Amino acid sequence: MEKRSVIKLQEAGYIFLRVDEREEGIIIKYSDDFGVWKTLEKCKSKAACKRRLNELVKTDKYLF
Repeated sequence: MEKRSVIKLQEAGYIFLRVDEREEGIIIKYSDDFGVWKTLEKCKSKAACKRRLNELVKTDKYLF
């Protein structure tokens, strides 16, 4: 997605999500400001991460 589109969505109140897999676990990160990613929560397994992402995406606020 191009920068202009991302910024418009963020200005409209949407928050982008991504998953970051590391040695210490799986981290769900969010961005409500273009190019800035912050940790939302840590998951112990991929299955737990998928369940949590599904819950978050069902709200009107988050995009994955």
